[in-house]
Amino acid sequence: MTPKLYTQMAAAVNVSYGLYKYGPFLADLRGCNFVRSTFTDIERDHCPGLKRYTQWIYVGLMLVSTAVMLSLVFWVIYSRERRHRVYTKDYNATHSEAPRDKGPE
Repeated sequence: MTPKLYTQMAAAVNVSYGLYKYGPFLADLRGCNFVRSTFTDIERDHCPGLKRYTQWIYVGLMLVSTAVMLSLVFWVIYSRERRHRVYTKDYNATHSEAPRDKGPE
């Protein structure tokens, strides 16, 4: 057996051992089972109010996102109305400058 072949075999054994040992953990990460079970354990053992507080955070984030959305909609409506007002003002100014009869002098 040559040293080069021995090195390749040792590398293959190390990779297969790593897959054997860490494969289930990596599969759990892929399906988010590890993260769910970790947070469930933390909530159950250390922070019993975590679920309630996360619901409040979720509600707060929903309120903030709704407020941002509504402000964006109102801003678009306001800018359209303002642009329309400027256009109407310019239109009235150009059409009201028609020559007037001065009448008899």
